[in-house]
Amino acid sequence: MQDTHTKIDNIKNKFLMTAMAPIALIALCFSAAVSSEDHSPTMALEEIVVTATKRVESKQDVPISISAVGGDDIEASGSDDLMALSNYVPNFVFGQSYNAASSEISIRGAYNAVAVGTIGADQGVGVYIDGVYAGKQFNGNQNFGEVERVEVLRGPQGTLFGKNTISGAINIITKKPVNEADGGITVDIGSRGLLHTKGFVNIPIIQDKLALKVSGGNREQDGFVDNTTTGQNDYAGGISHQSGRIQARYTPSEKTTVDISADSFDADLLEYQFEIITGTQHNDDIKFTQTSNHPTMTTTSRSAASISIEHMLDNNFTVTSISGWRDDELAWEGDTDGAVLDFAFSGGDLSQSQFTQEVRLASPANDSYDFVAGIYYLKQDAANRQMVTFGAMRGPVAGNILSGSDVNTDSVAAFVNANFHLKDDLTLHAGLRYTDETKEGIAIPTTCPINPTTCAATRQPTLTEATSAPDLNTKEPSWTFGISQSFSDDAMMYGSISRGIKSAAYADLKDPVAQAASGDLTADAEFVTNYEIGAKTSWLDRRIELNIAAFFMDYEDMQVRTTDLTTAVPIMRLSNAAEASTKGLEVEFKARVSESLLISGGVGYTDAQFDNYQGYRDSRTRAFVDVSGMDIPLAPNLNFNMTARHTMQIAGGTVITRLDYSFTDSRYSNSGVNNTDDYLLPTRDIVNARMSYSPSGSDWNAALWIRNATDYDGKTFSSFRPVPPPSGVVVAKYQEPRSYGLSLKYPF
Repeated sequence: MQDTHTKIDNIKNKFLMTAMAPIALIALCFSAAVSSEDHSPTMALEEIVVTATKRVESKQDVPISISAVGGDDIEASGSDDLMALSNYVPNFVFGQSYNAASSEISIRGAYNAVAVGTIGADQGVGVYIDGVYAGKQFNGNQNFGEVERVEVLRGPQGTLFGKNTISGAINIITKKPVNEADGGITVDIGSRGLLHTKGFVNIPIIQDKLALKVSGGNREQDGFVDNTTTGQNDYAGGISHQSGRIQARYTPSEKTTVDISADSFDADLLEYQFEIITGTQHNDDIKFTQTSNHPTMTTTSRSAASISIEHMLDNNFTVTSISGWRDDELAWEGDTDGAVLDFAFSGGDLSQSQFTQEVRLASPANDSYDFVAGIYYLKQDAANRQMVTFGAMRGPVAGNILSGSDVNTDSVAAFVNANFHLKDDLTLHAGLRYTDETKEGIAIPTTCPINPTTCAATRQPTLTEATSAPDLNTKEPSWTFGISQSFSDDAMMYGSISRGIKSAAYADLKDPVAQAASGDLTADAEFVTNYEIGAKTSWLDRRIELNIAAFFMDYEDMQVRTTDLTTAVPIMRLSNAAEASTKGLEVEFKARVSESLLISGGVGYTDAQFDNYQGYRDSRTRAFVDVSGMDIPLAPNLNFNMTARHTMQIAGGTVITRLDYSFTDSRYSNSGVNNTDDYLLPTRDIVNARMSYSPSGSDWNAALWIRNATDYDGKTFSSFRPVPPPSGVVVAKYQEPRSYGLSLKYPF
């Protein structure tokens, strides 16, 4: 661990970098803008509208720290999913783990590790698609299709978005059908055999009344990891995705809009699980090589449907109903030890079936007040079935541990969020939500049919019948209170205090009776109080935008996943850290330096730590330690991103050049609660570039692109594992190598 004084000095230096970077940028842009003779309206930045407050508003008017990335920018950056998009949002980190289905999301340095197979616990960031909650953790890394924009809301969003948005919410808004014939196809070809085709068609059925849109895509790419045991090259890390969405928009009148949507996503992955980098069964110390003697496979199938109805009443109040259904499945199997040994092999199946219903009423905006109020209901049934096999034998008998659990959740909430306009330029914001949730946990029979001594040796129970756990009830309010002051059309400041909750949770359900007796069955609800001030400003006739937010988040009973290594087979447990906090700031900027040059970016600074957390079991020593003062995993002190986009007319067409840079400070991997070197990840620098050409008078487009141009290959995941025994190993994953390709886009 770093010396305390050195660490403090580093934090001070990073804080100064964070504060000075946007100031230097503004000075540069100001100089360029003043020297320019063109002050035409075309130089103004495009207004971005968001729905963060369940209303359509300008991003510059919303008193929340929010990033909004439009569909064109998402496509130009090559971001196919949330993990890739996180490079372009300050204080948003999407880490890696053993399984591609993991959603290791950290916002503002707040992070809760939820294993893929843990269905009784929830992550602290809510992901929504067109207002419908994505549900379990293995759904978090949503892939993008035809997307209008993605909004990342930082800080607790429980008032309007509900439980389990304790550190933030991610709102994905798809492109809706329009009343004109339209369509297009895009083909990406590139390194490692990349072939990515996607397209859409928009069909007006009844003019100005009914339109249909169908979109879909298929992505295939070879792996980048060799297996030295089997001799296979490009063995793991490849991609095979298929997705589709069908949407209909019906507008029977000017006051009523009905949106119906159904989508699916399927993926078959040969996983880049990890590489062994130390220990008795280490590999050849060459990056991107594995030694496992069995493949690690993950298969994902997700499907969803929703109906959204919005109707304006005669008094200009608006009623909105959003009904959502999800049916998601995940299956995996893998080499637990990751080595030549036939020590352990595991597999499992997860599923969730979910229904959500939201009904809300929004008042018209007036000089005195406006509000949004509503009710929300969620019913979720999740199931987990797992098998661990010891030795070389496979099958439903010798040496197997079969286990499983079901968790059924019913949640209902009522909420109201209001703005009181005290003066033309002064507004009071207040919101309240009350959530009543019940979780029912059931442990499914666990057996070792032929080798019961294995269960005894590993403290795995043998259940002959399903066993119910005590119900978990979370009945808590969440709230927000704030004030905003507008100084002009181009400057607004705000301050707020908000309270968020995360539901009480089950650990892995093995034997509820025994786990309850030892205090390892459940974790209490988690709470946070967020204090925030911010400013949103525009400069030089809206040629420059600069937004700043500073925050302090005070956590009580933060849920932390731990690993009990006193057994031959690790047992995942869930506990509450007594106190944790994170503080820092976010800066976002955009500047139209000239008609041809646009620069944008963001800076995030966090100082996140466990203030009081005693009794954590160290993975290597197996001793209980006090980790008070340790950094929260996945919490870099500093992250930074910047994009430069240049447009010029040449060769009878338009050439757009885009350069992206992102920096992520050193941080600890997802399970590195005890901040040892086993979990330390280095600073990360990623450079992407793209150059596109569109001929005048035609809509087709061709682009050359390169990602990770410098071929950065630092660790993106690192962990100590107790298998194979007796000493265990350190495992890691490395940044995906440089890739490049050509994109062809043809609208029709």
